[in-house]
Amino acid sequence: MQSEYEQLLKQINQVKSNKHISDSKVWSDFFYVCSDNIVNACELEERMKIDCISGLPFDLLKIYNRSLTRNMDFKFTTFSFSNITYSVECFGKDIGTLNTLLSSYLSPLIKLASEHAKNRMVVLMRLFLDYYTIFHDFGSDYSRLFELLKKHELEQMESNLDYSYFKRFSTDFDLYTNWIKNADLSNYRYLYYYGNFVSLDDIKTAEFINSLPQEKIDKVMHQTAKSYILGFEESHKDYRKRKQYF
Repeated sequence: MQSEYEQLLKQINQVKSNKHISDSKVWSDFFYVCSDNIVNACELEERMKIDCISGLPFDLLKIYNRSLTRNMDFKFTTFSFSNITYSVECFGKDIGTLNTLLSSYLSPLIKLASEHAKNRMVVLMRLFLDYYTIFHDFGSDYSRLFELLKKHELEQMESNLDYSYFKRFSTDFDLYTNWIKNADLSNYRYLYYYGNFVSLDDIKTAEFINSLPQEKIDKVMHQTAKSYILGFEESHKDYRKRKQYF
């Protein structure tokens, strides 16, 4: 029996392969781009299980990263539906704004795929299919599309915040820690594990940090931890009670 994740992915692949979504080319392009981004994220989630990052030559890794995260790089967003100016030009102010909003909701999929957060990916995959279904059944009905995105925002606001805090502060989320512990920090491919666009500046920053003596790095990290604890103390909170975070 297929999981909900597998069922949604199958439906999204069908949307991607449908060449006759609309008589409007720009609407067909929009749904193709969105569905393609989702499918790519799902493929990445599967590839990360066998650590595709360590197996790719560095030059190919940079190309692969750019293909997955091109909407995060301002150089490539001029003609992207995640660019509200372009989207409004294509669809008009109201629908263009909604389509850009949907694109922004889908943008974390690459990072979620890197984290194997399938349960959270399912929420976004379902949102896309609901949006597509409304368009298929009612056309570009602003009120229906708006209410769908509004409902998503209200339902997921607290959940997204909880997940953000969980990743940042809970010791139960050790994925990033394990990546760093097992990484060869002289090989900058570890930057590509996180599902972010890796720019030349990111690589140069890693090179700079790597050039520092260990003593200086230890001092910086000690001061960072000290400042974090000081924030609790100045707020009159006992950080020692937060055992799950330390």
